[in-house]
Amino acid sequence: MTGLNRLQVDAALMVHEEGLPATEVQAFLVEWGMVDPQIAAQAVRFVQAPSSRSYSICYPAGLERCRAYVVGDVTRFRRLLTEQVRVRDLPATVL
Repeated sequence: MTGLNRLQVDAALMVHEEGLPATEVQAFLVEWGMVDPQIAAQAVRFVQAPSSRSYSICYPAGLERCRAYVVGDVTRFRRLLTEQVRVRDLPATVL
C-alpha cells in the first residue's frame, strides 16, 4: 500500500484498535501525510463513521490487489471492468 492510502489504514487502526483521540490521529495525518488539517479532520471523521469506516481498509487493499493483478496488462484491466472477478483470483497483498 502506498502513500496516503497506508496512512488511512494506520489512522483507522489508531482510532479503533488503539483508541487514540481524534486530535492525535489528525496530528499524525498532518505530520506524516503532509495534508491540510481540515483534510486530516475529515479523514478521521470518515474512519469514525459507522457506515463508512470499513472503507478505510477495503478500498486501499482492493486497489492494491487490483493493481497487482493488472500490472499494466490492458486485457486484465478490461476483465476487471467487464467480468465478475473474485477476490481469490487476485494476488494476495500485504498491508
